Amino acid sequence: MSKTPKYIDAFQKLTRRDATIDDLSRMELEFYGESPRSVILLSAMLTELGLEVALRKTLREGKETDALFAIDRGPIGTFAAKAKLAFALGLFEAITHHDLKLIRTLRNGFAHSSIPITFDAPEVAAVCQQLKLPDLPLSKVPEAYVRRSSKGEANDISHPKTRYVTSCNVIAVELFTFGRPREGMRALTPPLLP
Repeated sequence: MSKTPKYIDAFQKLTRRDATIDDLSRMELEFYGESPRSVILLSAMLTELGLEVALRKTLREGKETDALFAIDRGPIGTFAAKAKLAFALGLFEAITHHDLKLIRTLRNGFAHSSIPITFDAPEVAAVCQQLKLPDLPLSKVPEAYVRRSSKGEANDISHPKTRYVTSCNVIAVELFTFGRPREGMRALTPPLLP
């Protein structure tokens, strides 16, 4: 078995460091910037992080649990695996699961595309139109996105970028904020999201 070099270890620790409130404003500048690829990738990353936070609240703390989330070898190290497990555990309902699949599809497509893609592409707009969470009464367009929006699309819930950002944000905020309690109340706690 080969040992991971110290510089790789250090880099991985940096990238896995928990965000603080001080990081939030800088992250929002990245999340809602002008590059469609960065908006797609960073918003999906935040959503995936929300999945991991909620899942960790249902699991024991320790090295065994940490190993489950290892990106390169853990059984729930991928976005898809986290979403499937969280759905199976009842952390959210079918509507959220549906949107997570579309978010993952868009994230993977933008990440691996060799051409620039925008939210205005009819194919992207068609996928974003299928997102369901932005149409729910309690869904809210992220305030930071509204402030950063230079073209006014943040005021239009039918705009593909607004739909995508809203769906990612609703899921992430709910999973970060209202994750299930660690013990005792699981059977009594309703699913977090519709």
